[in-house]
Amino acid sequence: MRCAFIIFSLLALAIPAGCQSSRAEMSVEVPRMSGVVQQSVKLVPKRTGEPAVRLTSHQLEAGWQSVDSDSSNTPRSDTSSIQKESSVRLPELNEEPIPLIANENSLSLQQFETMALQNSPIVRHGAARVTVAQGQQVQAGLYPNPKIGYHGVNIGNRNTAGRQAGFIEQRFVTGGKLALDQEIAGHEVQNRQSHLEAAEQKVLTDIRSHFYVAYVAQRREELAKDLFRIASEVAESSNQLLDAEQISENTLLQSEIELEQARILKDNAANDSGEAWRRLVAVAGEPSLPRAALSGAIDDMFVHYELESLTAELLSCHPLVSAASARVSRAEVAITRARRENIPDITFLADAARTNHTGFNTAQARLSVEVPLWDKNQGNILSAEGELAAARAELNRIQLNLQQRLATVFRQYANALHQVERYRDRILPKAERSLELVRTGYDGGQVEYLTLLNSQQKFVQVNIAYTDSLEELQKASALLGGQLLSDSLAAD
Repeated sequence: MRCAFIIFSLLALAIPAGCQSSRAEMSVEVPRMSGVVQQSVKLVPKRTGEPAVRLTSHQLEAGWQSVDSDSSNTPRSDTSSIQKESSVRLPELNEEPIPLIANENSLSLQQFETMALQNSPIVRHGAARVTVAQGQQVQAGLYPNPKIGYHGVNIGNRNTAGRQAGFIEQRFVTGGKLALDQEIAGHEVQNRQSHLEAAEQKVLTDIRSHFYVAYVAQRREELAKDLFRIASEVAESSNQLLDAEQISENTLLQSEIELEQARILKDNAANDSGEAWRRLVAVAGEPSLPRAALSGAIDDMFVHYELESLTAELLSCHPLVSAASARVSRAEVAITRARRENIPDITFLADAARTNHTGFNTAQARLSVEVPLWDKNQGNILSAEGELAAARAELNRIQLNLQQRLATVFRQYANALHQVERYRDRILPKAERSLELVRTGYDGGQVEYLTLLNSQQKFVQVNIAYTDSLEELQKASALLGGQLLSDSLAAD
């Protein structure tokens, strides 16, 4: 709205206050943002203190058009000659979205998504943790290795080597404990895989959000540059009109003030665009990527969400809920495993020996079990039960937190959706009709020129507000579509 205000303020300042024998002509192009009419306004003095207007409008086809100023080629004419033409084609809200920048060097959202997933440290970390858990699952199911060894006694008895023996020992795991260990490790793999899915979703949500912010920032930077150019030309025209004694010095000073304000807007817009780009490439994992144009459309189609279905999806399919559920399952199996621990394993040992001082070969077998007389793993069972209670409480906390966050984000989404629908279905048509009525009244000489400018300004402001609503709607939609997962570079 500030941009539109500057355009019309500068135009109003450039209107000669006392033109009698001279004719000043100025062409101003108003860039369109998501449905805003691009208007070319040519000011031609009608009589002293009253400008006539030649107004034409057309849709912006691509990029930003340059501002034409033909005041230097405008011949002076008699003020009794009145020229007034008007032809306005207002935008259609359902037309195809217009790309911000379309060229072979631009980068798309899909390209940034690919870069982000490939380069993201949180994704690489999550994948590594999955590999760790998979390795632990394999290890948990491996059977204990046998032991082989040498045993010698009575060495030197009757000047002989005594008894020389070799043995083999094997521990046999009972109670299905190895299968339970592997099942526990399997639930940990599920936990890590869910965290990896959450990491990937965080990256996608962040890259989409930052891409959109950078996209809009680049467009606003181009608009600010255009406004600065318009302000420069108006200030220059005002200086020429002051030399011709057609405006006062105060009018020139006002135009120069507007020029400085336009310069501030341009510089701020450039800084904002630079910041948005740096944040975007940081999330993409390419902080040294040179700046480039972004391709896309400002009013992409958005998805309609229902609170009930979103709630059900979050509580059942959210990666963090899946991870917490896996931890609950792991704790449940861990209790069973702790209770099986007091089932003793069986250790079997066999050896073969030669007793040299008697000349006999002998063999020996030994079977042993641990008797769970005092240590029945009571402490570990109690600990496992505590872990299960904690895991269930954490699952409940995550579900409640998601519902709390969903309430806020869905409110933002519903507000933005309501605003977009009201602007699209009611406010924009009324603003369009109002502009048509004012233009018709001006053509019939019933409406003053400043009233027409104010109506044009109001129409642009309504369209800018509609664009802002679309931006808020898309941000909220992206967060809802990303299951409320974001901040991929934040520490866990």
